[in-house]
Amino acid sequence: MKKLLTGVLSVAIMLSLLPVQASAEEAKQPWTNETLIAHGLGSIYGQTLTNSYEAFLVNYNKGYRVFEADLILTADNELAARHDWYPYLSERLQPTLPEHLKNGPITLAEFKKHKILKAYKPLDLDGILEILVEYPDVYFVTDTKSEDPAVYKKQFELIVKKAKAIDPALLDRIVPELFEIDMIKDVKQIHDFPNYLFSIYMTGYTEKETIALVKKHNIKAVAMPVERATASMISGLNKLGVPTYVHTVNDPYQVKRLQQIGVHGFYSDYIDYSTPMAPKLANAGSRLGGNVAAAR
Repeated sequence: MKKLLTGVLSVAIMLSLLPVQASAEEAKQPWTNETLIAHGLGSIYGQTLTNSYEAFLVNYNKGYRVFEADLILTADNELAARHDWYPYLSERLQPTLPEHLKNGPITLAEFKKHKILKAYKPLDLDGILEILVEYPDVYFVTDTKSEDPAVYKKQFELIVKKAKAIDPALLDRIVPELFEIDMIKDVKQIHDFPNYLFSIYMTGYTEKETIALVKKHNIKAVAMPVERATASMISGLNKLGVPTYVHTVNDPYQVKRLQQIGVHGFYSDYIDYSTPMAPKLANAGSRLGGNVAAAR
């Protein structure tokens, strides 16, 4: 009886998460029209960084269309949607992993075998590509973590190879988050993505250097941590017509403060387009009511 009730509950949860499909007009919108990026696919019932399929569904229904996914190499050189392989995260997200597998990379099969928080479906690169096929209005920002050329080249070679095998157009909705100018150059040699995000949280560039590099290399969007989002930095980038995204912001009052100095968008775990004082999107209002209702 317990197994039956658990199965019924799982089906009920999945049905409640079924998203409202996008209109053709929504699917044509550039990704920088969006002012929110779901950090680690967004929170699900208060849990963050799950990078799970169900987290995607929950936050799609809240109006998100841009999702940041953590992607790291497995022991067998595949890409898993996971923030890192350290034991603290295994204990929290995949406690059913055997003790000897809770520290360090594991195989993709082992990763997919153990549900996130004992309830949610782990995602890999194939799963993310399937979402892109099914939801033509969705973009994925890839946080591949590594600054090691040998690692990130392998990561993006996998992304490009697998996407092209399904539909090369999917690469237009993958937004690489890149950390250095050399990394941008290297990734462009693998595939010239039409969209990418220059993320400066790993760099030591000054404000003046950052603005000069953005101008020189015709960078179209920049991401940064809250502490680097100064009025002078944002003003300099806005003068170039470059939107800025700040991470990770979960306080609506902080959103308002940053908007007042010209910040365009935010990575967030919890804030969505219905949050008081949250940033409003021109085309979010019409879809929001239906999607929120569908998620209840």
